[in-house]
Amino acid sequence: MPLESDRNDPRLVLKTLPPKASKATLPRPRLSLASVALSDKSVIAIHASPGYGKTALLVQWRREALASGVAVAWLGLDAQDDVPRLADGLMLAMQAGTRKPLLDHAFRGGATALEPFGRIANWLQQVAEFAGEVLLILDDVQALPLASHAALAWLLHHAPANLRVVLAARKPLPFSVLDLIARGQFASLDADDLRLQLAETTALLQARFGDRADADHCARLHQLTEGWVLGLQLAMVSIDKAPGFKDAVAACLSHKGDIRRFFVDSLLQRLDKPEMDFLVAVSFVDALHPQLCEAITGLTESAIVLNRLCEQTPILSEGVETSWLRIHALAKDVLLELFARLPEAERQRYHSAAAHWLADHGFYEEAARHAHHTGQAEMAIDLAERSLYEIYRTGQSSRITQWLDRFSAQQLEHRPRLRIALGWALAKIERNAEALAIVQPIIEDPLADISDRYEGILIVANAALYRDQLEVAQATLAPWRERFSGFSPLQILVTTIVEAFLAVYQGAPEQARYLLTTPSAQDSMAGRFATGGRDWVVAISYLWQGQVRPAQACLRTAIAEVEPIAGRRSPIACMLSATLGMALWESDELGEIDSLLADRRDVIDMYALPDVIAMSYVLSARMAVQAGSMPAAYELLERLFAMGEYHQLRRFCVISLGEQIRLAALQGRAQSCQVMAERLEAVVLQGQAQGWGMVQDLVGIQVGIAKAYVHMAHQRFGEAAQALAEARPLAEKLRCNKELLRIHLLLALAQKRLGQDAEPMFREILFIIDSLGQKRMLVDTHPDLVDWEQRVRAGHGGLARSTPVAQSTVPSAGQAAPEPRASAKVSPTLLLTPKERDIVGLLANNLSNKEIASALDLSTQTVKWHLKNLFAKLEAGSRKHLLDRARMLGILQ
Repeated sequence: MPLESDRNDPRLVLKTLPPKASKATLPRPRLSLASVALSDKSVIAIHASPGYGKTALLVQWRREALASGVAVAWLGLDAQDDVPRLADGLMLAMQAGTRKPLLDHAFRGGATALEPFGRIANWLQQVAEFAGEVLLILDDVQALPLASHAALAWLLHHAPANLRVVLAARKPLPFSVLDLIARGQFASLDADDLRLQLAETTALLQARFGDRADADHCARLHQLTEGWVLGLQLAMVSIDKAPGFKDAVAACLSHKGDIRRFFVDSLLQRLDKPEMDFLVAVSFVDALHPQLCEAITGLTESAIVLNRLCEQTPILSEGVETSWLRIHALAKDVLLELFARLPEAERQRYHSAAAHWLADHGFYEEAARHAHHTGQAEMAIDLAERSLYEIYRTGQSSRITQWLDRFSAQQLEHRPRLRIALGWALAKIERNAEALAIVQPIIEDPLADISDRYEGILIVANAALYRDQLEVAQATLAPWRERFSGFSPLQILVTTIVEAFLAVYQGAPEQARYLLTTPSAQDSMAGRFATGGRDWVVAISYLWQGQVRPAQACLRTAIAEVEPIAGRRSPIACMLSATLGMALWESDELGEIDSLLADRRDVIDMYALPDVIAMSYVLSARMAVQAGSMPAAYELLERLFAMGEYHQLRRFCVISLGEQIRLAALQGRAQSCQVMAERLEAVVLQGQAQGWGMVQDLVGIQVGIAKAYVHMAHQRFGEAAQALAEARPLAEKLRCNKELLRIHLLLALAQKRLGQDAEPMFREILFIIDSLGQKRMLVDTHPDLVDWEQRVRAGHGGLARSTPVAQSTVPSAGQAAPEPRASAKVSPTLLLTPKERDIVGLLANNLSNKEIASALDLSTQTVKWHLKNLFAKLEAGSRKHLLDRARMLGILQ
């Protein structure tokens, strides 16, 4: 029974009631109590600003605990919770969670308290004596008064083995838990852990909006909200109320609608004017630090203001183990509009103060931007020269392009390091020629530093790779490679990467991997861009040979290392992700591909190597076909053809037409194949006139396979076999096993159609495909191969499928499909007996007492007796009320 004091304070009783779970909330498996990081922790602390989903996660954990039979005690804390009131709350929370009365032996009738925390000790004793595990959830721990901190710490350090404690707050715990950490019993989650990942954002949006929320929309909304749960909820509310989905998403991306209204309301109406003025004054910098804010505003209490704003509003987000804070992008937009209304002199003063503080503390690139804004040109260019090269090394080369049009030729003339940084950023498809122009004076200057001259050579070689002129890259490096072994780790690694990439195209993928596993190629000092490029070439060498599993492992590791530093939309992250998408396609793991390509097409088109651009378009086209949108597939492939013509990259045209011919042939459209074959012949003739260079043999393979498809579409299997026989030596020369397997499969099919015995060859190819994990090879090559494979595997036990094909469950003609019956799930909670849990489940299915008795083989009187106990335990007055109470307590899902 409740304590006497509790009866007089209904507010305390209300604090033991968990919040209502939202139907729109999806579980987050990576943050489950059963996850590897949390499963063995007895104390878990969550701290983050409002809006990061702390309460939703607590509700999820409560459900998980109840589902596994754990009793859950919930208690919200506030500033009134001194030690006695905290003890009262714990007693009530435990009583509500176990539905059993607890006796408060320490304080009854004015008895003297045990010291120092007698009532807390008494509560722990009764938890220890409880016949089962207990999860104690304490919410809003930051509100607890200072006098109760020691009591809570004492509880954590003396918790019995059957007690697990979760604490949620807006800031880290105010007391030490070092001994719990040392014993491996403590885990902590912060805002970065709680942020939604792209897959979680996508799942939430698609659960709400279905197919309308495609991968690109989900990725853009994820980037807008930065994984902030409240931000995504606001975006979904805005989209819900709008008549058109795409227009609503566009409004969200332009910071209009409910999202904007929320921030305007929270900023203008809830903040004090001094706090509002403070935020506006510092809104123009990338990130906030107390000392930086003090330098800008002159306010010596900047740290206190930031701390208060961080605790009370969703505007600021904290970094991990750092004093730096960020203004959320959704709020920053509103603040910058207000900043723009400040007097020009005031804004210039703020920019200048920020530039000097950032420069003094080593943040040269941002300092350069603010100096440039205030017209301090020399300071800006000095700072840019010191920072842009380092930005390139981290893989964020797209950031460098923002500076390309800010400098004149005279300013760049005597700044070789700045020219080199800009050269690396320009050595891409769109502005390739500019890269050569900007570094050529350094290369030709005999008085220039030899290291700078060699890096200019590396830029020229890389620019050639982006033009698909591999032989030019090889010739550029050759005379320098003998006289220069590299002065910096980056130069050594980039040189090795180019050599390894060329080795792949010369038919030596194993040599490429050997070069990239030497000690000099493992130096992390080269920077994320170079190490990411190294891992990409390793993965390409595996894919070249058809080895999808090691390629996937290499790419996943590289992406995990690159994205946190360079960013999801950085060029190197996009290249790695598109390549992983193709590796997943070849192993028939399609679920992740859309998210890997989402909102990255523009970056890939502008900054990726030709191999990745072509790969991404082919992959996107195949995904479109998989989704049943053949027009979208052809549109993508024609766009690839247009890019090839515009940039004079004829290999794009060959790949585009080859893929279109394959699709048409597999659909039996012989005339379409013929039309595209004539276009392909014209492209090949143009390429021969200009010279294919080092990609000639690869183009020969692709053209040979395309011709074979054209002949097969016309049922000319002899001619198809001849075209494949001409392509096969080229694939063998290049050791391009992936294309060689495709050639052998088509050749076996052609021989079979010609009446020859091709089954031994086909069976051998099946063994190779199985060993490589190339699960889509057959269906992508020709659908007839799939039927042939089924017959071969059915006739030879050694080739039998590991997973049998499921029998059809489609009802026969005239037979009605059975209606699925919804069944209520009852948690194995200790609050109820097993029989009581069975009765609750049957009640939820709307069964009468008589039907329940029949289902459980009980008498009607016994069922009534169990129901009477249930009404008492759950404090319900009717059957409907009982079910509502069961859902609220987490007993009934």
